[in-house]
Amino acid sequence: MLSFTVENLLDQKPEDMAPPETVQLHNSKIDPRGKSDRKFGRWQPVVIENLTSGGWTIRHARGGQNKAGLTVNSIVLDYDGRVELALIQGQANTVQIRKAKWSKVYRYYYGHKNALTRITPELSRAEGGGLNELLGAPCAGDEIMSDPLTYKIELPIRRYAIFEDLLCGKYTVVVRGADMATAPMWGGFVSWLGGVKEAVSISGKITKPRT
Repeated sequence: MLSFTVENLLDQKPEDMAPPETVQLHNSKIDPRGKSDRKFGRWQPVVIENLTSGGWTIRHARGGQNKAGLTVNSIVLDYDGRVELALIQGQANTVQIRKAKWSKVYRYYYGHKNALTRITPELSRAEGGGLNELLGAPCAGDEIMSDPLTYKIELPIRRYAIFEDLLCGKYTVVVRGADMATAPMWGGFVSWLGGVKEAVSISGKITKPRT
């Protein structure tokens, strides 16, 4: 499995922020064509995990040509990514980076703190069955732990609303519960998309891949 332990974690500066949610690696670890088994593909999703605290995040790999201080086993990470790693101050943190499996990427973006980022996996998920397959059954290529965790998820009644931003671009937002009564009065509301999705309870077991 392609992975390495990070020796130096550098702050991402404002000039490095575009595109968002990326991690800069030394160019020797990047394969622009994405065909090498010994390098990370450019824009390939990767898991960055703090083995000391258990914190982890998903980022997309890119090179860091001419970046000061970016050595072979260093990475450049944004502020939010560092928060998600739950770095322990005053202690050596062991941080590892590896290729991400699609199931790990889906789990990350399904619970993303940014509501607009969360829309894509929510809309693409089939009602009930897709989530159950994701969380309750092993995915191809995943190694399964012997102690799966039990979960129960209550999915609220929801609708999908179309909004328009200041640049006249349209986007979709998931509206839940009492917000459905007031959403048409929010700024930028255009129309409802589809009908009302009923609440569904799902229960089962979460199986996690080994680190």
